[in-house]
Amino acid sequence: MDDDHIRLLLEELSSSSSYEDENDSEVEDNVEVQEETYDTEQDDDNDEISEEEHNERSHDFYLGKDGQTRWNKSPASNPTRRRAKNIVTQLPGARGEARNLKEPGELWRLFFSEGTISLIVKYTNEQINRMKHNFTRERDCADTDNIEIEAFLGLLLFAGVRRNARLNAKDFFRTDGSSPEIFRLTMGLSRFYLLMRCLRFDSKDT
Repeated sequence: MDDDHIRLLLEELSSSSSYEDENDSEVEDNVEVQEETYDTEQDDDNDEISEEEHNERSHDFYLGKDGQTRWNKSPASNPTRRRAKNIVTQLPGARGEARNLKEPGELWRLFFSEGTISLIVKYTNEQINRMKHNFTRERDCADTDNIEIEAFLGLLLFAGVRRNARLNAKDFFRTDGSSPEIFRLTMGLSRFYLLMRCLRFDSKDT
């Protein structure tokens, strides 16, 4: 075998090896491209699934104004047993004697009986007598009676219903139309002050 023939064989071997290297590189490039396209397709599929799930879940709740708070449309299931203290066994409303009463005066007597009012009048008059020396006129510190005490307690109850407990007593007796007339028609401001100061429910000596 001469030198020319050997050189030709070597050139053929080198050309075939370079061709195989190029093919291998092309195959690797194709594999990488296919992997990238597969990843992007999978991401797109995940995005579509997440959007579908979001759309499906969005039908189960209302989204708040802040964009984060969720209000469920259906009440949450409560498999636990309700506590005994939370079970209402009696209907709301009047009980006992109050069921058959309809007049305001009759209902008032359930809270303030004649005997209770008489005791309040008795002990309030005792306190008024202790303060009479501070007044120049006797009529400014006259004794009270059952009717006046009940009227006075009614005014206090009326003020509580109107949630005026923190107002000054002078505000109840204004003449500019901003206060209820029931206060001025029941008694004067000075008398109201006196009863507020002397009102007692028991004896001061005990």
